[in-house]
Amino acid sequence: FFQADAAWRRGEVNEALNGLRVCLALAPDKAVCYYNRGLVYAARKSWDLARKDFDRAIQLDPQLGPALL
Repeated sequence: FFQADAAWRRGEVNEALNGLRVCLALAPDKAVCYYNRGLVYAARKSWDLARKDFDRAIQLDPQLGPALL
């Protein structure tokens, strides 16, 4: 997760996406991984995928405020 987050902060969108895929493979119940992948998808204008990940993040953690927006 931290490597994906660092890649995202550097603007390396594809590397961030790959890191989040690994994160979700290892911890499929982590809402924050879905939320962050949703941000990456939104940056790539993949709106349907972004919405799906935001919805999953909220399902896993209803208190994840930013995903509600």
